[in-house]
Amino acid sequence: MIFHGYEVDPEYILAGSDLPDWHSAGLGEFIVGRKDGKRWFIKRNNEYRFPTAKEQPDKELRDFYLIPAKQYQADRELLRKLMVEKGKLTAEKDHIVPEVEHFISEGRIVLVSRFVENIARDADFVGMDAAHFIPFCADVARLIARLHECGIIHCDLKVGQPDDVMSGNIVAAVEGGKLIPYLIDFDLSFPAPPAKNPESIPHSDNYESPEIIPYIDGDEEKCTEITTATDIFTLGIVFHKLWTGSFPAVEVERASAGRCVANDKAVTIHKKFDVRIGEKCGATFMSLINWMLAKDPAARPTAKQVREVLTDQLAVPDKYHKGSDVKQFTELWDAHKLAAERLPSDQMQAKGVASFKRINDGGRLKYLVSTADGKEASLSLEEIIAAGYAARKPANVSEPWEEHNIVMASPEDIAAKGYVEVTAATAGGHRYRIVTATGVVFTHGYEWLISEGLAVRKAVEAIEGDEPWPGDGKYASPEFLAERGVKKILRVKYGPENRYRVEFKDREPLDYVNAGTMRKLRYLV
Repeated sequence: MIFHGYEVDPEYILAGSDLPDWHSAGLGEFIVGRKDGKRWFIKRNNEYRFPTAKEQPDKELRDFYLIPAKQYQADRELLRKLMVEKGKLTAEKDHIVPEVEHFISEGRIVLVSRFVENIARDADFVGMDAAHFIPFCADVARLIARLHECGIIHCDLKVGQPDDVMSGNIVAAVEGGKLIPYLIDFDLSFPAPPAKNPESIPHSDNYESPEIIPYIDGDEEKCTEITTATDIFTLGIVFHKLWTGSFPAVEVERASAGRCVANDKAVTIHKKFDVRIGEKCGATFMSLINWMLAKDPAARPTAKQVREVLTDQLAVPDKYHKGSDVKQFTELWDAHKLAAERLPSDQMQAKGVASFKRINDGGRLKYLVSTADGKEASLSLEEIIAAGYAARKPANVSEPWEEHNIVMASPEDIAAKGYVEVTAATAGGHRYRIVTATGVVFTHGYEWLISEGLAVRKAVEAIEGDEPWPGDGKYASPEFLAERGVKKILRVKYGPENRYRVEFKDREPLDYVNAGTMRKLRYLV
């Protein structure tokens, strides 16, 4: 049987007749035929029709059918020019299957495109591992990017039903043992911008973007311009459906992801997507899907950016990592978070780090660091700080008690000694609260701070004189002092307190000695 120059395949001919056996396909019907040694997908649209001469409707009814049919026909011709004449898209080269011609048959608009052979079932994706699925999705994003470059919004991306692989618009052909994506079915697509009128914005249930919802509900006041970003949201749903066999989980029962996002309700991505993308960008597939499902169309990535993430050339913004544990870049141990913070994943990647994971090495909290050259090292907190993979937090340091006449070390120096807090406290008198990097808390006097290098004594004023401070008594005899190597005794002011500095002939001086200690040493009598 010949239909408008196409030899119809036998399985698409009604038994015992010379008539096409049209198969249902979305808003239309299709048959498959051959011409010029190639197979062609021939689809007639059931939404728009031209009244035939036999019907002879009145003018009002004729215009009711004729005006939208002519508009649809004009849209098809514009899309064909954008895709074929301007974009030079072909099924063979681009794996985008444009309409190559259209004609009118019995009042119906018939669209012709190449037939894609050996289409896989969607179930074939559910058991696919990430190593194969991620490159496949990157190739799909390439197709969408190419379509958008031609200035076209598909607006009806979806995958096929389990019993009808032809019902999808993103299909995969089995070629050479591999799944090769094809983008088909553009009979509901339109140029971008502007959006079509509210009555004609297409969508498929469960795939619609948030900005499509007002069009579905007939809420014209909330209708906004539909852009290529609507395809990105839908593409995220497509990826989810292909790999898991289901749509994302939603907070509102029986609502679509798009409707939930539009109303600020939760949408949960399947844990299967919590898998690393590449070796550089520090993201999971889950974080990419979250980015694609952003409520604001302007906040979503472009199709080109989706492809770049999937080919490990672009990082996902941190705010879209919700619900995802980027296992290749784990956070610091809780015991270390007081003292330091890990560098952002992108900065670590710039340093050549491929993965950063917490490990318990025989009770020691450490980190397994893998570099892009394939090397691994088990590093302590101090070692990752030294390597520049984490930044040490400065310690919380207060002013000391005035009477102690000391100067605190810098917050950075105190942190480097393993302390996160040194502050004045009143527990047991004027003392100091000390907190270690591991969270241990205790108090000490100022002398301990000095001994640990956490503080130094202020410079003091030495007062020359032959007599001790009034009321302290007298110095020992010169002979006694000389026998003990004392060269000189100086009076010094230690804050408000009177102290002494004892200098020796052959050893370090004894500083800031009070009168009581001087008497014990018998330097005062």
